[in-house]
Amino acid sequence: MKTKWEKIFLNIPDIFLCAIVLDPRLKLDGLGELLTLYYDSLDPITDTCPSSSMIISSVRHILTEIYIEYNEKYG
Repeated sequence: MKTKWEKIFLNIPDIFLCAIVLDPRLKLDGLGELLTLYYDSLDPITDTCPSSSMIISSVRHILTEIYIEYNEKYG
């Protein structure tokens, strides 16, 4: 049961993270705070919490790729 729970709640899809960054109320700083709070609350439950800095750098890379593709097509 624990592995099923970790599969669902530890791997947040990238599209949801990008949507948080595009929300004008949260942006990238808000994503960092949300991930820190989320994974700090999960830390006693599981041993395999990813670091929020790695997730933020991954989201930043994805958004940069999307921007480059958009700029090449429409810029």
